[in-house]
Amino acid sequence: MILFELLTRRVPFPGTTALEVLSAHASEQAPSVTERAPDRGISDDLEALVASALDKDPAQRPASADAFSRALEVAAGQVAASDDGYEHAKASLTAWRDCADHEALVRARLAAAQHAVWRPLVELIEIATDAAGPA
Repeated sequence: MILFELLTRRVPFPGTTALEVLSAHASEQAPSVTERAPDRGISDDLEALVASALDKDPAQRPASADAFSRALEVAAGQVAASDDGYEHAKASLTAWRDCADHEALVRARLAAAQHAVWRPLVELIEIATDAAGPA
């Protein structure tokens, strides 16, 4: 759900009441991320990963957090083939894991400047570090 929201800037099951949201979540398949955000340049692999993670059938979802993480790295690698921003994004995640918040944010912004698919990474780091502001 979080990845869907980061990619689309929208929730998959909007509603005006909690009951509407809960009902949609329980009975409807989530829309595709490219349907909700066609201008974001989301790769087919990333689209498929999000769809599988939100599938109603647990057997269709990634088997574990590690499996999801590996699939996400593969999906991100698809961007790397055509986008230099991948190296900045990878460096950003490494810096963030090592608690270098400022460096992580700088590198994430460099990645996002090269390809829109990395904008959610910037947003996530800004939220997590309360560092929103001009690039």
